[in-house]
Amino acid sequence: MLDATEKLLLTSHFDDIAIADIAREAGMSVGNFYTRFANKDALLSVLHERYERERADELTAVIQSLEGQLLHVKVEKTMSAIVTLFSKRRGVLRSFIMVAWRRPEALSSTSKNRLGGLYQQLCDLFLASRDEISHTDAETAVNFIVNSALSVCREKLVLRPADLPGRTPMQNQAFTDQLAFMVLSYLRSPISVDPANT
Repeated sequence: MLDATEKLLLTSHFDDIAIADIAREAGMSVGNFYTRFANKDALLSVLHERYERERADELTAVIQSLEGQLLHVKVEKTMSAIVTLFSKRRGVLRSFIMVAWRRPEALSSTSKNRLGGLYQQLCDLFLASRDEISHTDAETAVNFIVNSALSVCREKLVLRPADLPGRTPMQNQAFTDQLAFMVLSYLRSPISVDPANT
């Protein structure tokens, strides 16, 4: 049923998919659905955990392989991995994002903790190159730019329809290059931060 739901999410939004659609795609009855899940949100929670576990494993492997590398290598490789992960299974990711915004209780604490852990791993990876960061407040800068990069990926790669103005028509490599340039430029900018404004 999880695979059937993922297939349906390629062309439909989660809220537009009926339980009967999922059961039909899976070759099962609606009754079979309810023996496994209390409702669609319960199915989405399990699907989200599976997706996030796979995504976490892939990104963690990239992050661990970059320990000890120069900052520009870390940024280029992690941005490439993030763009790839956001580009794969867009329908599933779009559904998670929309449900998380509207019904955050539908996502499990396990998935939320895993996301928080990945975010922290990424920040820690960049902060390990603190001597290459020119920004006067390295920790704030890293947190801000990681959050910004992930937001750009969510908006440009997952949420924004292709025909809506503002969607940059770029191949993944060109998008990755621009994202890495943005991250590196910000971290290497000697910005003076007023603590009273942070």
